[in-house]
Amino acid sequence: MARSSSQQRWLGITLILALAALAVFRSHLGTRLDGYTVDEPWHIVAGASYLRTGDFRLNPEHPPLVKLVAGAAMPDDFSLRPLAPLVEKTQERELVEETLYFDNDSAAAQQDARRGLWLFHALLLVLLGGVLWQAFGLAWSLGTLAFLALEPSIGAHLPVVMTDLPLALCFGLAVGCAGLLASRWQWRWALACGVAVGLCLGAKHSALAGIAGIAGVLAVATFFGLGEQRRVAFARRWGQLGIAALLAWVVLWGQYGFRFHAGPDGSDAFNRPMPDKIADLNIPHWREGIAFADRHHLLPRAYLWGLADTVRAGIEGRGQSSHWLWGVKYKGKAPWFTWPSFVLAKVPLALTALSLLGLLLLPTTRLEAPARWTLAVLLGGSAAHLLALMGSQGTYGGIRHALPLVVALAILAGAPRWLPPGNGAHASPAWRWRCCSSRHSA
Repeated sequence: MARSSSQQRWLGITLILALAALAVFRSHLGTRLDGYTVDEPWHIVAGASYLRTGDFRLNPEHPPLVKLVAGAAMPDDFSLRPLAPLVEKTQERELVEETLYFDNDSAAAQQDARRGLWLFHALLLVLLGGVLWQAFGLAWSLGTLAFLALEPSIGAHLPVVMTDLPLALCFGLAVGCAGLLASRWQWRWALACGVAVGLCLGAKHSALAGIAGIAGVLAVATFFGLGEQRRVAFARRWGQLGIAALLAWVVLWGQYGFRFHAGPDGSDAFNRPMPDKIADLNIPHWREGIAFADRHHLLPRAYLWGLADTVRAGIEGRGQSSHWLWGVKYKGKAPWFTWPSFVLAKVPLALTALSLLGLLLLPTTRLEAPARWTLAVLLGGSAAHLLALMGSQGTYGGIRHALPLVVALAILAGAPRWLPPGNGAHASPAWRWRCCSSRHSA
C-alpha cells in the first residue's frame, strides 16, 4: 500500500511537471518571433538596476517581483548607465530604452529575459498544481494545468516581462492556500497563504482587490466548525490570519530590500516627488490613506508611489472615452459588461465550454471541505477583482488585466475530472474512469 501511494505521488509530480513543460513549449512555438512589448525595456532595465544598485527609483509604477526576475536573468555584461536625477517620465523612458537598445544587445537581452520568465512562470505553475492537488485532488489539478497550457493569452504572456501573468498565477496560489487554510486551520497553510499573498502584492498593485475578497472569505470561515473549545479555536484562527497578514507584509518589504526609501542612501529620486504624486489624487480616501501609510512608513515608499500612480491612471483617469463592443460604439464610461466581454472574446470557445461544464457539474459532485472552501475563496477573490475592474478606467489593458479571471476559469475547468479524484472531491460513478488516483491525508 505504501509503495502504491508513493508511486501515485511520483506519478502526480511527473504529470504536473510535464504539463508545466508543455505550457512552456507551446508558448515557445507561439511566441518565438515576437518582439518586445512596450513595457519590457522598463522592467528589464529597472530590475537589473534594482539588483545591482539597490535603488528603486526607476519604474516605481509597478511592484518589483517580475522586474527582479528579469534583472536576475541578465548576464554580468549587461550594461547600465549611472543613475541620474529624474525630472519627468519622458526622460526616464529615454534612459531605459537607450540603455537597452543602444548600450546592449537587445535581442540577446530579450532571449535571456524570456528564459528567466519561462522558468519563473513554470515554477509558479508547478506550485499551483501542487496546491490544487491538495485542495481538489490530482485529476482536478491536472485539468486546471492543461487548461492553462492550452489557453493562448496565458501562453502569450509566459515569456513576457509584464506584471499581469505573475499576478494571475500568484492569485491562484493565494486562492488555493487560503482555501486549505479555511478548511484545515493548520499553521503550514497560514504560512503558505502569507507568502502567496505577499507575492501577489509584489506582482501588481491591482492585487489588492482580489486579496480583499480572499480576506473576506477567510474572515467568514473563522466562524465555522469551531468545535467544543470555541473561544480557543476562534482566537487561534484569527492568530493564524494575523500571522499570514504579517508574513505577506514582510514578503512585500523583502522585495524592496526591507528599506522604506527608494535609494540605499535614504533618497527618493523618482521622476515626480512623492508629495506631488499624492496631491494629484482626487479621491479623498485614497489620497489620505496613501499619505497616512507614507507618513508612518507602513509600506515602502516606491510601492506607495506606484499605488498612487495606479489609482490616478487606472481608477480616476486615463480611461478610454470610446468603446466598441459587440458591434456597438459606447461613449464615456465603459458599459458594465466590458470585462466579461473581454474574457469571452479572448478565451477559446472550447475552453470556455469546459469551464462552464465544470461549473454545471459542481452541484452533482460531492465536494469535501478543502474543495468547498477553495471554491468559496475563488468566488470571493474573483468577484472582488472583477468589481474592481468594472469600476476602473483601465479598459486599455484588455485581457491582460483580467488574467486572474482566466485562472479562475481554469480552476473551474478542472472539475470534469478524467481521473478518479483523491480526497479533495468525489465524482458520481459515471465520471469515474479506471486510471491512477491520488490520495493525501488532511
